[in-house]
Amino acid sequence: YHFLKETRKNAKQYSLDDPRYSIANDLHEKALIFMSKMPLIWLKYTRFLIRQKFVTKTRHTFDNSLRALPATQHELIWKPYVDWVKSLDCVEVAKHVLQRFISFNPDAREDYIDFLMDYDQFNEAAVELIKVLFADE
Repeated sequence: YHFLKETRKNAKQYSLDDPRYSIANDLHEKALIFMSKMPLIWLKYTRFLIRQKFVTKTRHTFDNSLRALPATQHELIWKPYVDWVKSLDCVEVAKHVLQRFISFNPDAREDYIDFLMDYDQFNEAAVELIKVLFADE
């Protein structure tokens, strides 16, 4: 863990196209083969990828963390994952991730409706609102 921390810290001193970033990413990938049940490493690595502006790789890493970690630890991953995906300008990716998050946390459906409204996705927001209104039936 401390070696990975030092590697990230060392890479941050250089520009994003420096090979040290690629080396640090490879080290994280290899470490996660053996330490895949450690949510802190997943979180630090995804934060590091976000800093590098790797959208697809970050999304895949978040998804891999959810597959690797037990369901009791998913809560630790979902918060930064949802925050990150909402900050993207890619509404379709965000919608896909937020729909998956709703399956994990149904109480988040109203936040999803707000998200849809913010991006003028009124038809989908109406469908989700109907699901909220008739959820008890």
